[in-house]
Amino acid sequence: MSLKEIFGKRVKEYRTALFLSQEEFAEKLGIHRSTLARIENGKNFASYETIEKMQQVLNVEYKI
Repeated sequence: MSLKEIFGKRVKEYRTALFLSQEEFAEKLGIHRSTLARIENGKNFASYETIEKMQQVLNVEYKI
């Protein structure tokens, strides 16, 4: 499994744990739902800015 696939799977797990639809989550991130779907499916990787927004919306700590 690639890093993109692992990242996407984890994003989806966190999103669904908060009972957010792709549409709702994408709106909070300021991206299109299809972009989020490609991230969650491991097809695309999120930009740094989008990852920061995800962290805030999902209330997840990250360390660099």
